[in-house]
Amino acid sequence: MSYPEAQLYPRFSKGLIDYWRANNVVGRSMVNIITAASLAQVIRSTNGDHIEIGSQWGGSALVAGWAMEENKEGRRIWCIDSRPDLKLFTSNLKSKPLVHIVQALSYPFPLDARFSTGFIDADHSYAWALQDWITLSARVNRYILSDDISKPEVYRMVRQAMWSEEWQLAEYIWPHVAVFSKVRIENEHTSALGYW
Repeated sequence: MSYPEAQLYPRFSKGLIDYWRANNVVGRSMVNIITAASLAQVIRSTNGDHIEIGSQWGGSALVAGWAMEENKEGRRIWCIDSRPDLKLFTSNLKSKPLVHIVQALSYPFPLDARFSTGFIDADHSYAWALQDWITLSARVNRYILSDDISKPEVYRMVRQAMWSEEWQLAEYIWPHVAVFSKVRIENEHTSALGYW
């Protein structure tokens, strides 16, 4: 991993690099270090399951697994991708039984579940990015991250999402990631049944 941004997060970068080496990760290693740090931060601050749309090599799922290491009891990571590199994905995640890959399109949504956190990094067209936002905003109860916000169509989706009354832009790090937080936090253990 040779991202210049790694200098901004030296302890985080070293921990993630060590984790990467220990798990013998192959292929494009991951999302950039800034997005990885944001993803890890929101996952560590919650107790529920994580969903990501777009998981080609499993790099961001590994970041999620690493972030859950200290608090993984009963938690799962769900990855939806219509064309993942299954050989590389399963090789990279062989030691992570909490990670589940669903080989399908994200619409119609193939799971009947709720999640604490969500990560969008799939088709970067406006129509698909917006559909992924709509889908996750109805199923995630804490944070949604969108990667690659410098891509014009993804940036357009982020601007559209900013109009939501249920979500607020919590962090925006150009050109990498936008983090949205739910305005009214749902209880992660009772899902949509109650609020704190």
